[in-house]
Amino acid sequence: MKILHVLQQLPMKTGSGVYFSNLIDEFNKLGVENIALYAIESPYKADLNCKSYEVEFNTPKLPFPIPGMSDIMPYESTRFSDATRAMLDDYLAAFENRLTKIKEEHDFDMIFCHHLFLVTDLVRRLFPDKKIYAFSHGTDLRQVDRYPGFLKSLTAIKDLDHIFTVNPKNIDEIIKLFDIDRDKITNIGGGFNQNIFNDDYIKDGLEKNEKNEKNEKNEKNEKDDKDELKIIYAGKISPSKGVHALAMALPIIEEKYPNVKMHLIGAADDETKEELSREAEGSSNLLVYNSQTQESMAKILKEGDVFVLPSYFEALGLIAIEALACRKFVVTSDIEGLKNQLGEVVNNSGAIIYTKLPRIYDLDKPYEEDIKDYVERLAENIIAQLDKVVRGEIISDEIMKEIDKNSWQALAKKIYDMIN
Repeated sequence: MKILHVLQQLPMKTGSGVYFSNLIDEFNKLGVENIALYAIESPYKADLNCKSYEVEFNTPKLPFPIPGMSDIMPYESTRFSDATRAMLDDYLAAFENRLTKIKEEHDFDMIFCHHLFLVTDLVRRLFPDKKIYAFSHGTDLRQVDRYPGFLKSLTAIKDLDHIFTVNPKNIDEIIKLFDIDRDKITNIGGGFNQNIFNDDYIKDGLEKNEKNEKNEKNEKNEKDDKDELKIIYAGKISPSKGVHALAMALPIIEEKYPNVKMHLIGAADDETKEELSREAEGSSNLLVYNSQTQESMAKILKEGDVFVLPSYFEALGLIAIEALACRKFVVTSDIEGLKNQLGEVVNNSGAIIYTKLPRIYDLDKPYEEDIKDYVERLAENIIAQLDKVVRGEIISDEIMKEIDKNSWQALAKKIYDMIN
C-alpha cells in the first residue's frame, strides 16, 4: 500500500504537525510506503522517514510566512484572514505545482489530508479518482466559523471519501458546514509517541537504576520540604491558551508551596514575558522559555511534577496525554475531546483533574469578570496535584496501561484496519 500525506503547514510545532509526522512513522512500521507533502520555512527542517516534497515559504516565489490554521502559531506565520487574493492564489499554485509533480512521479493508492481547508479542497479537485481521507483538527472549522468567506472556496470538501475528527463535537459542525453524511465521519481522536513520551529514565540525566531507587523512595516517603516542585505548561504562549490565568495562579500556589517553579514552555517575545511576570506579581519562580523538539519537551515533562493545560479552547489537548504518558499528574481546563479520548477509568483516577472554564465567547475568549474565579479554581486543582507529589504518590501501573491505549501505535493500527 502506498499513501500520500498532505499537510498545509509545518510537520512539527503544532498538534496537527505532530499528528501528521507520527502517523507516517507508525504507518512505516505497518509496511506502508509513504510520501509526504508539507509546508516549510527557515530555520525549520523536517526529517521524515519517507519520500518528501516541500512548499517553501519566505522565498521569492512565496514572499510571506506559512499561513497558519490558527491566527497565532508557535512560529512566524501569516493569518489566513490577512492574506490577499494574490497571496492565496500563489499559495495554492505552489501546492498544485508540487502535487502535479508527485502525480507524475508516483502511483499511490490513497491520500491522507490534514485540515478541511484550502489545500485539502485542492487535492480533491486534482485527484477526482483517488480515495481521500481527511483529518479535521478543529482549527480548520474555527477558521471557517470566524471567516465564513472561505467557505465559498471549499466546494470539494463534501466529496471527500471519509473524514476523521479528533473531537466528537466537531462532527455536527462538519455536517452543518459542508453538508456531509454522518456515516462518512468518524471520531478517531489523537495519539502520543510512545517512544518519546513514557516513564523511562532520561538518558542524559538519571541512570535507570537511580530513577527506580528514587521512585521507590517517593512511594514510601514524603517529598522533602526543600525539594523544588515544578509546574509545567507547554504550547503556544497566547491568551487563548490560558497562560495568563496560569501566571496569575502562581502567587496563590506559592502561599502553600514557596518552593514551586512554574515553567511556561513556548515562544514569547519580551513584551509578553513582561506581561506574564506582572500577572505573576513579579515572582522569580516564573520561567518562560522555548523548546525546539519533542525529545527536549519530553525531557522537561519527565523532570516536572505537575503538567497544566489551562486553554480556553482545545479540540483534543494531546500534550496532556503526553504528560500522562510520562507518569505526571495533570490539571487541564474542561476539554471535551480529551475527556472522550481518555475514558472514564483515567478521568476518574485522579491522574488528571479538569477545571471548570469561565464563560467563553468567540470560541476562545473568557468574560473578564469570570477570570478571577477561574484562576482560583486552577490554583486549587494544581495544589491538589502537588499535594499528591509531596506525599510520594504516583500514577498506578493499572492507570498507565489505560493511558498507553492512546499511543500513536494503537491509533495508527486502528486507522490502518479501517482503511483496509
